Amino acid sequence: MAYNTIHINDHQSIMNAIDDYHKFTCVKFVKRSSENTYLNFFVGEGCSSPVGYKDGRVNNVSLANGCLGHGTILHEIGHSIGLFHEQSRPDRDNFITIHWGYILPKMRFNFLKQTQRSVDSLGTPYDYESVMHYGQTAFGNGKITITTTDPSKQNVIGNRNGFSKIDIQQINAMYNCK
Repeated sequence: MAYNTIHINDHQSIMNAIDDYHKFTCVKFVKRSSENTYLNFFVGEGCSSPVGYKDGRVNNVSLANGCLGHGTILHEIGHSIGLFHEQSRPDRDNFITIHWGYILPKMRFNFLKQTQRSVDSLGTPYDYESVMHYGQTAFGNGKITITTTDPSKQNVIGNRNGFSKIDIQQINAMYNCK
């Protein structure tokens, strides 16, 4: 883990998110000394991270202004450890409808459905409460971009407060936590 261009006052926000990974999962992060595989937090354009952990690779985690909320940092670190967006699961059409016409054209890639081969949810059910799920107006033109098939879940999607129980279950299964 390294901080590049992140203001010193924002380091604590990142550490708070990392503390949640330590508290709820077996995934452990250490401050970088000479490691060649690490997360590099920097102020970029938007909130983003590559998906997946690969030995020898630096994962550049962009945290622009507006990206330093607790759940957003959890979300971006989630990508770095291998989590895709919940609304991109192969089975998502059973749980949500994507309103493509309301999504900004340059942002549509965020809603592409992944294949079963690229995403393994490790037997976990679809998680409306996941920190990896976008909210109902994500990347839209002011209108709803995601509708849940279960109306009681419409205002649940887009959680940025912390991990859901299923997030924790999935991360721990992914990393063979005991």
